[in-house]
Amino acid sequence: MTHVELYAFACKYGITGGLREVVLRKLRQSEVTLDSVEDLVDSVAAVASQYFSEGDALCAAVTEAVADRVPEFMDSDEFRKYVGLGGPFVEDLVAELARRCFSRADAA
Repeated sequence: MTHVELYAFACKYGITGGLREVVLRKLRQSEVTLDSVEDLVDSVAAVASQYFSEGDALCAAVTEAVADRVPEFMDSDEFRKYVGLGGPFVEDLVAELARRCFSRADAA
């Protein structure tokens, strides 16, 4: 079971006791690779409407995990094509990257 599937399972069955938090922590610690971005985002999109709303902690964790890797991904034609498709995830990613830029500028 993937992180996304386990999180959706916990939402679907109302499982409490920190399972969602553990899944989020493990997701943040996992290695997001260029090959996994599209699958990860698509799997979140597939379950989001059924078990949680956009802007949920899982969506934020995936966005943050990918944003962490953008410096490694940005020279990839594959990543550029994916971002060029747009959509809710790309909007969230751009917002996260902008937030990071502005928070650095404010700190300087």
